[in-house]
Amino acid sequence: MPAPILEAQCYAAGSPPQGEPVRVEIRSREFVLHRQDGRELEVPYSSVRVRGGGWRGDALLLDWQGEDGACSLSVHRPEALSTLRAQAPEALRVRLGSERRAPRRLPLPVVVGGLAFLVLAALAITLLVTQTGRLVDAAVRRIPPQWEAQLGQMTVAALAPPAKRRTGDEPARVLDEIGARLAAQVESPYTFHWYLVDDAQVNALAAPGGHVVVFTGLLREAASAEEVAGVLAHEMQHVLLRHSLRGVVQTLGWRAIVGLALGGGGELGGAAASAVEHLGALGFSRRQEAEADAEGVRLLERARIDPVGMAAFFERLAAKGGEPPALLSTHPASGARAVRIRELAADSPEVAPLGYDWQRIRAALENPGRN
Repeated sequence: MPAPILEAQCYAAGSPPQGEPVRVEIRSREFVLHRQDGRELEVPYSSVRVRGGGWRGDALLLDWQGEDGACSLSVHRPEALSTLRAQAPEALRVRLGSERRAPRRLPLPVVVGGLAFLVLAALAITLLVTQTGRLVDAAVRRIPPQWEAQLGQMTVAALAPPAKRRTGDEPARVLDEIGARLAAQVESPYTFHWYLVDDAQVNALAAPGGHVVVFTGLLREAASAEEVAGVLAHEMQHVLLRHSLRGVVQTLGWRAIVGLALGGGGELGGAAASAVEHLGALGFSRRQEAEADAEGVRLLERARIDPVGMAAFFERLAAKGGEPPALLSTHPASGARAVRIRELAADSPEVAPLGYDWQRIRAALENPGRN
């Protein structure tokens, strides 16, 4: 009899920040992940920790410690959860918790009270939905920079594990130098940190609190240091304008938003940790992207770096066609947007090129980074 198969989302070293769809084969003592690249990974049930997940607590997260760091499997589709609960062998079932109890008939007063509660809840939700933006903004204003720094550190732990970081080599040094040149031009409560991660994705992520993760695929794709500087300036503005923090707060859900907006401090705890795991999937609005572009151009001008590099990088990625690079999946780069960036940079003063041999830096990426 073939082993049951279900679909899930895997978060592990080497996976995209938004997770990787996998097929999971349930065996008697372990489950086997069938990854999209054809690789298989066996995970013994004895090494798995099970916890609840999802905004409504309707998902299961199976955590384990892999060779390259923490790994997690999210089972959230109803059919996948049903397959898991029905087909799990004893070695896994004991870790999933007790069987669900049969539903009980509720007394009529309880049913009536429940219906009344649902009506009131619906009215409350209607009010909340119409005031979503204001509530999120109020919640964000109440989060101190110290909390943002903690969120950023959790993000780095999830998206840039030490085993994948490049430190001490020339590409990492150049990234730090460009980042420091930009950071010197802003006044903010954040201390910016730059993390270069060995990953083929053409992507960069701005985490709350001044943490910016850059994948080596972006440096390979860039044609100059000015193009990389343009991406960094754009990502820095997402931090400075608190767009990244706003996205995390929205992901935390209504309870956290209302609690923060009404003045409750509370603990970010596990909910925030879960939110930052999915930071790569958070999209920014057109208004936020336009703000980050405009302020990024001004930051490049203050740092005396040619801002046309930002437009050139996005134009080249958008012109490739086909499956968009990871950067464009969360940073849509339309032709109109690139034209707008060039318009903003039209009056920028002429500046000397950054003095880096970019071909040599890209070639250095093929050598293992020093950790």
